[in-house]
Amino acid sequence: MQTQTNEIADDVYRFSTLVPDVAGPGGFMFNQFLMLAEEPMLFHCGGRGLFPLVSEAVAAVVSLERLRWWCQSNGNLSPPGRSEPKPNRC
Repeated sequence: MQTQTNEIADDVYRFSTLVPDVAGPGGFMFNQFLMLAEEPMLFHCGGRGLFPLVSEAVAAVVSLERLRWWCQSNGNLSPPGRSEPKPNRC
């Protein structure tokens, strides 16, 4: 698996990861969204297992330490391996 990065608007990025073993023969595409601003926010729409791939892709755009807001659609409080200080949770 790999995560693709696309800037979909000025300072708005989509990180897409195709997981082939989910949802039938075509797999399932998980998307994450990064909004760069004074207080950057990442909206993470996948499970914890995607975090290593997504964090590597995000780090190519902005330092993970600079993230101020970290929102997740699956209710997890924080991904594994995250060093303090953690971004605020939405």
